[in-house]
Amino acid sequence: DYRRMWVFAFDMALHAGDFAFTFDGGISPKRIMYSETFTAHAMPLLHLSGGIQYTYGTSWYVSLAPYLFVVWPAAGTPALLEFDEHGDVHTSWGLIALVRKTFLDEDLKIEIVGFWGASKGDYGGLAQVEYNLLDYHHFSLGIQLLGGPEHSLIGPFQTDDRLFVSYRFTF
Repeated sequence: DYRRMWVFAFDMALHAGDFAFTFDGGISPKRIMYSETFTAHAMPLLHLSGGIQYTYGTSWYVSLAPYLFVVWPAAGTPALLEFDEHGDVHTSWGLIALVRKTFLDEDLKIEIVGFWGASKGDYGGLAQVEYNLLDYHHFSLGIQLLGGPEHSLIGPFQTDDRLFVSYRFTF
């Protein structure tokens, strides 16, 4: 049963030299959220995020972005994954960071991405090196780490850390 979900959103950016300051948000009158027992519940959701980004040519990119979700669940809704309860309002907040550096005319890329879900203590990270050969062949090597409390969104996957090697062919 397909149901369209509406989101009313905005975004703003202020550029100052190599820096950009961003702010965006949105409200959805009926968004599906999941309880700690992984049952779906529709409720209003407000999303706000901001950030600072630094770009130096095409070789450096750094981004730091805090986020906040606010929901208003109906009475009797079980505890929600990733949300702290504050009476009738539940909140979830955290931080996402990214650092990327390119070399060799952008054929070699080193990237580190991390997130921290402050509300429940989830965290994750990805470190990756990618090399593009002749614009068609893409090789990468990396590591992904996940963790958090057992009753959180990422916690059940904390034993799923992985090392990976990949090859992509594009045309």
